[in-house]
Amino acid sequence: MEGRVVSRVTRAPVSGASVDVSPFRQNGDSGRAVTDGAGRFSVGGLAPGSYDLVVSAPGFSQPSRRGLTVASGERFEVELELTGTGAVEGHVLDGADQPVQGALVTGGSRWGGGLGQVPAEARTDSEGHYRLEGLSAGPQFLKARREGATLGVSQRADVKEGGTAKVDFTLEETGTVEGVVRATGSPLPTSLAVRAFAQGRSRFSPTDMALAEVDTA
Repeated sequence: MEGRVVSRVTRAPVSGASVDVSPFRQNGDSGRAVTDGAGRFSVGGLAPGSYDLVVSAPGFSQPSRRGLTVASGERFEVELELTGTGAVEGHVLDGADQPVQGALVTGGSRWGGGLGQVPAEARTDSEGHYRLEGLSAGPQFLKARREGATLGVSQRADVKEGGTAKVDFTLEETGTVEGVVRATGSPLPTSLAVRAFAQGRSRFSPTDMALAEVDTA
């Protein structure tokens, strides 16, 4: 399996990109290569069959091609286009429009070297400003929360290649909910948990919820 890795916009070759080949829909290392100055790569010694191919490069999103089938003696040629990354920045304010310092903003994904795509995160400064760079282009969901808080506020960001999206957050003051769980007519299960989440949201993710285990009392 061989080919070329180029920038989707400029069509320029991307050198130093990591190309990883694995069995189709399976974990495993069937071969790997690094693109040269012309953006070319070659992974040899592949047995006949179907493979998945993933490309990683700093400053670009991580594309993949699934189910590439190589026949015996065949040289399978493929060209991969990489989409550049973008950024998101904005401010985190409280209910009185005052900056929230030290708030954590998480979400999206960016290239993490040998770790592949990793979540991005940033802390707000004294003016409540944050900036996340190197994000994969496309729709991303970000979350902002106060230091020590279990829940926060989520918003969507449309990340453009080479651009910077603006997303601001408003965080209200936090509070605590506590109580007792009682059973009627039967003993309590040995394992219980209480979930908390904000009402009125049209979309949920696991990070939009807080979880507390119920103790023996």
